[in-house]
Amino acid sequence: MAGLTAQGFERKRLPEIKTEIEDALKTQFGADIDLRSESVFGQIVGVLSLPISELWEEAENVYLSFDPDYAEGVSLDSLAALTGVTRIAATATTVQAALFGTVGTVVPAASEARNSETQDVYALESAVSILATSLVRARITINTVVNSTAYTITINGTDYTVNSDADATEQEILLDFASALSAVAQFVEVNADNEIVLESVDLDTPFALVATANMDIGSTASAGNFVAKEKGARFVPANTLNEIQTAVAGWESITNPVDGVSGRNVETDAELRLRRRQSVSFPAIATVDSILAKLLEVEDVQAAVVYENDTDATDANGVPAHHVWVIAQGGEDSDIAQIIYETKAGGVGTFGDTTVQYDSQSGQTYNIDFERPTETQLYVDMTIEPTEGYAADAVESIKTAIAEWVAANITIGESLLYSRLYTPINSVPGFEVTDLNIGKTSSPNGEATLDAAIDEIILSDTSNITITVAT
Repeated sequence: MAGLTAQGFERKRLPEIKTEIEDALKTQFGADIDLRSESVFGQIVGVLSLPISELWEEAENVYLSFDPDYAEGVSLDSLAALTGVTRIAATATTVQAALFGTVGTVVPAASEARNSETQDVYALESAVSILATSLVRARITINTVVNSTAYTITINGTDYTVNSDADATEQEILLDFASALSAVAQFVEVNADNEIVLESVDLDTPFALVATANMDIGSTASAGNFVAKEKGARFVPANTLNEIQTAVAGWESITNPVDGVSGRNVETDAELRLRRRQSVSFPAIATVDSILAKLLEVEDVQAAVVYENDTDATDANGVPAHHVWVIAQGGEDSDIAQIIYETKAGGVGTFGDTTVQYDSQSGQTYNIDFERPTETQLYVDMTIEPTEGYAADAVESIKTAIAEWVAANITIGESLLYSRLYTPINSVPGFEVTDLNIGKTSSPNGEATLDAAIDEIILSDTSNITITVAT
């Protein structure tokens, strides 16, 4: 019997529906009517049976929408909400960039730049003023060569002075500055264009710059944070956010010295089903598993692990007796502390090098400890020989493939197997790898697995991948 039964919902199939319609027509018009598909009655059967079959399918879908193992989309969201689980929303990719322009230029918030490779558009999170007191890049040139004269560059309030001799030349002054600035963190080089090149150690550490009138400051840049206009996981390799989309007087160019931080795609139905299934056992499962499951729901948490020491003595990792050790990458400190406090069992201590004060509903304040993983960069040095199908952008494609694979597959405490890097490398066609070395420092020369400490995560940035194309 079709329909809703004690055993569930049984749907009528198309052949069954056609047979029922044919039998009804025979009853009304006689058993000898022509029911071939090309006949009038046959056409009537075909016209009626298909929409009826579709109605039965929809009825079955409505029935299954009450089962989280079959529900989809909004129906699954509603079922998950009954257990306090909501679908993890997509988050936007962010990129730190250097904005080049004339000193004094203000680039308004929401100004847009474009990724030249993917054409994705990114908007400036907050206004950026290109000021000599907060630069991340600059170049200095000598505008006047005068004998026996002082030339001074002031970086973060410290003067670096070079005195020209009685027979001064531009080259002599620049060489003296190269020596005087050699120990300065922001000094890069004196380049072939006779420019003193200065760059901040990172975009979060700007520097203030002043130079005497006999020198010019140019190619000035200050840092800004850009957010993708469309949410989701996007990979932005270094130097690809390089097209200005919103014209601003005085804003000349843009680049991102390091890779962007990928956002997250909206949680799929399959992922939400699995997390809902885990969540319904939150009250019954071990504290460790419960903390981990809830941490992974926190916005911007990219990875997490939880360890416990249930013994009466400090363990080999330094975790005190009867403590939990949470290691989390990403997410707000306060959100992580709240999850730990609300999920851990009473009397269980917390361990880690980050302490957050949490105010409980009872009015008491507790110190919640957890840890951020040590972030270690992967360095790759490889040589390739082009073969049939080699593309002009193969080198950049290989770098991007490696960085994306590491981000998707390596988590906290997980070692990076040397041989597994060939998976992303071989996803790009047209070449043969003749040499591949990896390591945790620049100029690597190793061909072995990179082990990670229990609280370490290996990351990959395309700027740390060097590829030589053999000719």
